[in-house]
Amino acid sequence: MKSLPLILSACLATYLISTPLAATPANAASDPGASTEPALACLLGFSPWQCARTLWGGAIWPITNCAKQYVHRRLDNCHDGPLEAVDYLGINAQGADIYEVRFMNADTVYIIAPPGPNGKLGQFWIRRGPPAQIIPTSLVQVTAPADQKIALYRRPWH
Repeated sequence: MKSLPLILSACLATYLISTPLAATPANAASDPGASTEPALACLLGFSPWQCARTLWGGAIWPITNCAKQYVHRRLDNCHDGPLEAVDYLGINAQGADIYEVRFMNADTVYIIAPPGPNGKLGQFWIRRGPPAQIIPTSLVQVTAPADQKIALYRRPWH
């Protein structure tokens, strides 16, 4: 049973890496969060560093590399410690997907707007704190929730 989280984590990482960077509208309609998961994977370091150029034109400052077993605070951009968990919460009133991302030392909310017709990521917001403490609340207020909170990642090393 100890290897089960490791296997699940490896499967999720493989899925996120193999997911195409530009999602099709058909995927987005049938699978909530499907159009923004490649962007989330890029921001959390599951994708190659070049994903920033493909998705939003270049800046790599928001990308962290905190999902590995041992992280370096500065070199991996992991100021809040290793990645612990990622949950999909639903969609806000503007149509952006909301993800709750927990690091060892902080909770963070990622709000990612779906890509435009050119496949490039529109806007995304990274707000520190649990969803209930984010201002403005309209940014993280879930209007179309998933049936339940969907767990996308759990850290296998404890």
